[in-house]
Amino acid sequence: MNRPATCLGPRRDYYPTTPTSAAGRSRFRFHDGFGPAIQLTDRAIGAWSEHIGEFYKAIRHFVTRHAGEADCGGAALQVGALWPVLLAIYHPLSEHEATSYLDFHLRNETSKACVVTRVVVDYVVNRVWVAGAWTGSDTKTTYELMELERELDTATGQSSTARQPLLNQQASLIGHIMKKEQGTAWHRHKMEDVSRQLQMTLQPLLNRFINHGEARRDLDRVAELAWELSSKMLTSRLTFDFRFPDIGARYSSQSMLPIWPRLDPAELQTKHWRVAFVTTPVITCRNDTGAGISAHSVALADVFCMQ
Repeated sequence: MNRPATCLGPRRDYYPTTPTSAAGRSRFRFHDGFGPAIQLTDRAIGAWSEHIGEFYKAIRHFVTRHAGEADCGGAALQVGALWPVLLAIYHPLSEHEATSYLDFHLRNETSKACVVTRVVVDYVVNRVWVAGAWTGSDTKTTYELMELERELDTATGQSSTARQPLLNQQASLIGHIMKKEQGTAWHRHKMEDVSRQLQMTLQPLLNRFINHGEARRDLDRVAELAWELSSKMLTSRLTFDFRFPDIGARYSSQSMLPIWPRLDPAELQTKHWRVAFVTTPVITCRNDTGAGISAHSVALADVFCMQ
C-alpha cells in the first residue's frame, strides 16, 4: 500500500459564512453513486492517497511562490477577519497562548508556510469537501442538499446503518448535478468562487511583492483540485474523517509525520515530544456498507513538534 499523503501530508465551524465552493471543468467520469458494492482495496486507498498528495503539492507550489516569506509577527493581523481563523488553528490554547505561538511561527519561513497551508486546508475541508458546496444548481437540489447536510451533522457518531443511506443519497444528488452542469457557467462560477474566497482570506499572509496574475493562476489550480476531490469524495459513498490533532497532544508515529525536528518518528514518540503546530489533518476513509467496518489511513497529519 502507498504511503499516506503528506503536505510536505471533524469539520470545524469557525469559518465565517461565505459563498459555497467552486468548480471548473471536471475531468471525472460521472456516476450516480449506486454502483456495485464498494471494494476498499489497498490499491483504492493508494489512489486516494495519491489524489490528496497532488492537492497538497499544488498548495505547496502556491505557498512557496507567493506566501513563503517570513513576517514580522501577528500584530498587524489582529484587526482583520482572518484573526479568529488563525487563533482557532491553535485549539485548545487560550487566545493569549495562541497569539504567542502564531507570532513566533510567522517569523520563520518554514513555519509561516505551514500556517498558510493550514488556512487553505481548513477552508477546503469546511467549505469544499461538504455537500453544501454543491448548492445553487437549482432550487430543488439546493434544498435537498441543505436538508441532507443537516441530517449528516445530526448522524455524526451514529451507526453505519443510520449514516449509509444518507451517503447514498448524497452520491446520487451530486452525481445528478455533475451530469447536469458539466462544462456550464455554474461550474466556472463555482471554481472562481473557491479561488476568489481563498485569495481574499490569504491576502494578509501573502508576500509583499507578488505577481498577482501568477498567484491567482496558482490558486486556481488549488481550487480545481479541491473541487475535483470534492466530487470524488462525495460520490464515493465512503465515510471520510478529517482530524487535526490538538496543540500539546503527544506525538504519534501512527497518525503524524514530523516537519520539524528531523528526527526518527519512533524517537519522537519514545521521548514524548508534543505537537506544536498542525499543518494538515489525519484523513481516514471507511466503507460502511459491508459486514466488517475498518478505517483506512489516507493521509497522516504533518506537525511541528516541541518538548
